[in-house]
Amino acid sequence: MSADNRLLATVLDCIHGLPAGHVRMLIAALRQATGGPAAARSSVVGALPTPVFRQLASALVDAWASTPDTTSSAVALALESALAVREHERDAEKLDLVATGPSSPHVSIRHTRAVLLELIDRAQKELLLVSYAAYKVPALVEALERARQRSVVVRLILESSADSAGALTHDGADAFKSLRENVEIYVWPLEKRPAASRLHAKVAVADGEVAFVTSANFTGHALDQNLEVGVLVTGGQTPRRLKEHFHALIAGGTLLRQ
Repeated sequence: MSADNRLLATVLDCIHGLPAGHVRMLIAALRQATGGPAAARSSVVGALPTPVFRQLASALVDAWASTPDTTSSAVALALESALAVREHERDAEKLDLVATGPSSPHVSIRHTRAVLLELIDRAQKELLLVSYAAYKVPALVEALERARQRSVVVRLILESSADSAGALTHDGADAFKSLRENVEIYVWPLEKRPAASRLHAKVAVADGEVAFVTSANFTGHALDQNLEVGVLVTGGQTPRRLKEHFHALIAGGTLLRQ
């Protein structure tokens, strides 16, 4: 990685790893700094209140030091620009509550099944679905088949009975056996997890643009009848970061393809 790319990557690490207010503290410290990275290190790193945050600031100064022609004002401007982009993406993010089961005056009911099927039907490139339990979901299977006919790449991350150490009686993959030749199925192998751990997430992501995080497993009762609550996230960084999280677990070998 070139020195310039390292500096840009470290700027992004600060944007993603620090609260916005702390990024602004860094920007202010950089604008007040005199001299180069060595002279500015103490004031820039000391601008942040905790050791964890100071580590990010220190890494930023190290990366800045590898680009001797870059001024402190230029580093501050890079941080300010990246922060503006992040906040724009955050403001573009839309959140909707999804609550299946008994209703109340406070949350209008949007059934889990309907939201999940809508998310699948809008995907054009990639679908990522994660669930602990999965069975008796023919409508979900049909929606995934439609997605495959649109050439959408479908990745399912599911718990198996063996990897659950007997907590599940059915492999999640069995619910999708009619799609087996056309989708990618991944598991978290027992030997790669801490003792008594579960693959317990319930997530669906379409194209890195829409994400549904829910308490509901992919089962008939969970999608239609149980008291379940979730959040549908449209736009912003969250859907992309969720997708990239699971992509990284696959690339790193934590999740293995069946």
